[in-house]
Amino acid sequence: MFAVWKSSRRFLAMCLAASMLTSMFSGAAFAVGETQTPTWSSSAPQLYDAGGNPLQAKGPELAPEEPKFTHYEYTGKNYTDLNGEEVRASDIFEVNREDPHTTATVAYDSEEKAVLGAVNFEKERSDYVQVLSSDDWELTVVRNDAEGKKFLDGKFYNSDYVQDPEDGWRTVDVPRSWTTYEGADWDTPLYGDTVMPWQLKYDSDVQVPGIPVNYSPVGFYRKTFTVDDSLYGNDNRIFINFQGVETAYYVWVNGKEVGYSEDSFRPHEFDITDYLNPAGEPNILAVEVHKFADATWMEKQDMIRDGGIFRDVYLFATPLVHINDYQLETDLDDQYQDATLKMDVNVKNFSSVPVDNYAVEVKLYDAEQQLVPEEQFETQSFDVGKIASGEQSSNKQAWAVKNPHLWSAEDPYLYTLVLNLYDKNTMTYVESISQQLGFREIGFTHTELDDSYHNITEEYEPMTINGQPLLIKGVNRCESDPFYGKYVPRDVAEEDVRLMKQYNINSVRTSHYGDDEYFYYLCDKYGLYMMAEANIEAHSLINEIDTMAKYFTKVALEDRTPTSFHTLKNQTSVIMWSIANETGYPQLEDSDSLKAMEDGDYIFPKLVAYYHDRDQTRPVHSEGMRYQGGTDMDSRMYPTLERVQQAADAETKMPYIICEYDHAMGNGVGNLKEYWDIIRSKPHMLGGYIWDWVDTVRATDIEDCARQYNITELSNYGVTMQVQGGDKQEDADPAEAVVDKSFGGFLVLPKDKNTIYDQYLSGENINFTLETVVKPQADVADNIFIAKGDYQVALKTSDDGTQLEFSLCAEDDGNYSWPAIFWDLPEDWAEKWHQIAATYDGKVMKLYVDGEEVGSKEGSYQVPNWDGIDALGIGYDSKNPDHTLRGRCLSPASMPGH
Repeated sequence: MFAVWKSSRRFLAMCLAASMLTSMFSGAAFAVGETQTPTWSSSAPQLYDAGGNPLQAKGPELAPEEPKFTHYEYTGKNYTDLNGEEVRASDIFEVNREDPHTTATVAYDSEEKAVLGAVNFEKERSDYVQVLSSDDWELTVVRNDAEGKKFLDGKFYNSDYVQDPEDGWRTVDVPRSWTTYEGADWDTPLYGDTVMPWQLKYDSDVQVPGIPVNYSPVGFYRKTFTVDDSLYGNDNRIFINFQGVETAYYVWVNGKEVGYSEDSFRPHEFDITDYLNPAGEPNILAVEVHKFADATWMEKQDMIRDGGIFRDVYLFATPLVHINDYQLETDLDDQYQDATLKMDVNVKNFSSVPVDNYAVEVKLYDAEQQLVPEEQFETQSFDVGKIASGEQSSNKQAWAVKNPHLWSAEDPYLYTLVLNLYDKNTMTYVESISQQLGFREIGFTHTELDDSYHNITEEYEPMTINGQPLLIKGVNRCESDPFYGKYVPRDVAEEDVRLMKQYNINSVRTSHYGDDEYFYYLCDKYGLYMMAEANIEAHSLINEIDTMAKYFTKVALEDRTPTSFHTLKNQTSVIMWSIANETGYPQLEDSDSLKAMEDGDYIFPKLVAYYHDRDQTRPVHSEGMRYQGGTDMDSRMYPTLERVQQAADAETKMPYIICEYDHAMGNGVGNLKEYWDIIRSKPHMLGGYIWDWVDTVRATDIEDCARQYNITELSNYGVTMQVQGGDKQEDADPAEAVVDKSFGGFLVLPKDKNTIYDQYLSGENINFTLETVVKPQADVADNIFIAKGDYQVALKTSDDGTQLEFSLCAEDDGNYSWPAIFWDLPEDWAEKWHQIAATYDGKVMKLYVDGEEVGSKEGSYQVPNWDGIDALGIGYDSKNPDHTLRGRCLSPASMPGH
């Protein structure tokens, strides 16, 4: 964080501003001597302390042999950690993971490679980088933790682990979502918008912050690799970087526990130096990935759930003294002509002793990769001071840049910034860090708050970019590919950007998480303004703000928000922050805000404040807070024209953005002209983001696509029904299932046919048989086979999923009871074909399974009719539409004579 920030209005004279440059930032600047300049070593340089003694590594705080995790971290349960302390899993988001930092800190072994690596997004140019993404990973995916236990018991992470061919192991390419591997029937993509995906189909009544049990896929990855000699250097630290894993994962190297991490959409790193085998020997990387975790409650975006390692994995090495992080600001003068380049550089000391003999050289290259002329920017150097063992320094600097070529969406001119670390005693270069950099400045009014977190700013200036009006013609973009799931190949990302520019789109809202690093590079390069969103959406808890705050305040404040900020703080294209999406709509005036903040109820102003406290150069947006709690712009999704006009007429002239509007699917877009007539009427109206850029679909072979089936019963009544909610007709083994065809889904008989069935299913002295042949998918609660609502008859599993249930509704002078037969389901019930039948002859209820009577109950009951209010359902309960068949049913069309 910079010590002093510029106000939105400039009152100081240029002479005073110039004099402040030396007092605002700590650290002594000095020029490299004319007769002595740093030189590159022909091999990895040996690092020394100030006394000339070779540096040695400090080593990790946790030894490789020490246990790191409990395997409860992802579950949402309370548990006892390895220190004997009681913790909530929802509070745990990492174990032994490195702190987040700007993404551009890959060390290069030459300045030339650093420039080319930044310009072309080629980290692999560095001898200190080794990409592990490849087509020789091993993977298997199982349905739940219970099935995955055998892999943990068998120590799948050890080098001597022997794979069982029956366990479904396959050689696969990574990155890629595991739902997209051709021919692998491990898991299926699950789409969900507002409701948690497991509650829709697989597991009922999963309580926050818990996770499903019956269907909660777990993937087990193995990768053999040998570390390149160039990464070792002289006691270099070696890290592994996972760019994106859905959703929570554990890491082992050579059978030793490394760590744990959550947050699907941001890069995470682990120091594996001391876990590696000696140079030249192969190593085993093992990763256990959970598709669902307590973190899924924070990732309830409108998207498809896939699972797996869907972004790149790579190793990178750093010298024992390393530029670990930095923050930039390009501050333009009042005329938007000259600039001040401000920088806070953090150098970390991984050695076992303090050091104070290192310095950083700062160079600037133009778009043609030529060093910027000295009259525009003179190469600078500064001493990083004394750094204790295991600590990092903070070095704030500021330098003048004359007349830089400014960056904007219309003219995305980029420089290349290079930071060279060197030993000032031996004048030996240690490493180079580089990134693309655009000089630009966002003009906006900072919102002021009172002690109750209410907005007290009375009037706002319009937002600008380099002093020019800013108008957002944007789209919301999800990272999704029809063939690879959440892995978006670079050529696809490039085509997205090309089309956006072609159709005059100038901005992207990264809905609703952080994108792949390559997409930010493209937006910097080609000129797209970005609203950078943290990976926070708790849509299913949107009206339960207290619940959201109770379980997820810690992870939102200490992980999701800091990771979003630190990884993206130096991206030129990021011009505004967004704290969350569809997570809650708090109203500050409804309660005592100070007490609410203390109690954690109002997490949202805290998230806004996090960005404000660390970055005064970008405004902060919140879809939920709108104009409250410190946000710098008003926002609303899918507003009416009247609401947009109200924003245009607001006396405060607070900038207004439509963060989502005109949901575009097929011919669904409308009112664009009417919206934009209002937007263009006032300078504080910023524009909007269409939902969304492209449909998030998955490719499937046409032969595998669902078809519409009509089934006609074979009785004299000949009622026709349409299969609903299923996927497709499938083959069934006649040896197990009587016939050779089955279908998934359910049937609902037309209500106008109720009188036909009610004469048998209601009244006195009724006589009927219900029969179905099914293959249940899991032992789940309320798995419906045949039902006619709550007030007639049902053949289903019990409400706890452990028993088969046949029940009637009995009426006696307005009083109701539900006589029922229950039968305990055997352990091997799921995934097998079963014939289930229930009979009632007016005197005795009987239940049959696979031809055997398993229960009976005597009684003469009056079953109510209710004027046919409930339709008869096969695999469906019309009174409880969330209760459907989870499995497959035989097709009557394949049952001649029945």
